[in-house]
Order: sequence, then structure tokens, then C-alpha cells
Amino acid sequence: MHMLGETDDLPAQPAPEKKGELVRLLKGTQLSAHSIDGYLAAICIAQKMITPDRWLPPVLNAVLPDLPAPSLQRFLDLLLHRYNAAIEKLADPKGLERMFRNMTNAGQRDWCKVSGGKAEL
Repeated sequence: MHMLGETDDLPAQPAPEKKGELVRLLKGTQLSAHSIDGYLAAICIAQKMITPDRWLPPVLNAVLPDLPAPSLQRFLDLLLHRYNAAIEKLADPKGLERMFRNMTNAGQRDWCKVSGGKAEL
């Protein structure tokens, strides 16, 4: 008999991202880690909640042609880690400023990439 609060049936949490891991996974795809972070930040600050069934397909369409199949689950794990990190950073008034301060100019441009008035991945 299981009691409320028992977690032995829950899957293990994915391992945290290792330094440069997402960058390596995305090598050869249309996306960069900075563009994903910018996209996720935009989703997090939208006036209305954007559910994963709306924001995930554009990301997957951009990476699937070039992402090796064995890397897909790890990519999804890292994407959700980064989504949660974006929520935490944006909850802190100084979080966004610190994040930008640590980026290169190219990274900042990638994070903010806009095409024709619409954010793109």
C-alpha cells in the first residue's frame, strides 16, 4: 500500500546539464543554446501561458533533422531544465541582467533574434 507522498514509483530526475552539453548536442542544428534560452524566456514572460504543445513543436522541427535519435531524450531533458531555469531567472529582477552580462555580443544577438517583427528560433 502506497502512502501519499511516497515517490518510489516516480521516474528518476534527469541529470543536470554538464557545462557545454547543450552546445555540443546542438552542433550542426539550426539552433544555438542562446537562441533556445531567448525563446524560452519569451515563452515565460508571455501575457498568457503558452503550453508546451504550442512551444515545443517549433523547437523540435528545428533540431530533429540534424539531432541524432539517441540524443533526443537528453535534448528534451536539457530543454525542460532550461525552461525551469528561465522561470527562476526571470522571477529575480536582476536575473536577466546577470544572464546578459555573462553573454558575448553574438550570444546576446542570438538570444534576441527577431525576423520581420516575429521572434524566431
